[in-house]
Amino acid sequence: MTDHLLASIYDALSVANWQRSADGSKGKNKPKPLKRPGEEAAREEKQAVLKEKSVSLPVAASEWERHMAARRKRQEEASAREELKRQEAALRESAA
Repeated sequence: MTDHLLASIYDALSVANWQRSADGSKGKNKPKPLKRPGEEAAREEKQAVLKEKSVSLPVAASEWERHMAARRKRQEEASAREELKRQEAALRESAA
């Protein structure tokens, strides 16, 4: 926790000093934030988990088309419900 706070303080001071510099007034060479402790390990762990989960299986074209048609239908129905809600709200507003 202390390391994270110190890194945050360092970053804030770096940006504050940069803003007062000639580069800062021109928006050039903004300082890069310090890497946080454990940041690299967390990124590697996340990539490993994603790699495990991303297994692609072959899907027949007809099955894919059915899936996409069902998805489009659900999206259209959701859009229609939202439009109906908007129209009902407009009617209530105009009646008030």
